[in-house]
Amino acid sequence: MHGLMMDTQLSISSILRHAEKVHKHCEIVSRKPEGGIFRYTYADAGRRARQAANVLAQ
Repeated sequence: MHGLMMDTQLSISSILRHAEKVHKHCEIVSRKPEGGIFRYTYADAGRRARQAANVLAQ
């Protein structure tokens, strides 16, 4: 099935980069166990993931 293969590797980091670029203002909404709601954007998620990766790399 020629033509159905992706040119780039599909990884969590590439998916997050795409979401940051295309959907940066869209919110990710989750509910905390205590009942509160936590909201942040895909741009925020990407920034937080990079910060965590930098800390883990040190």
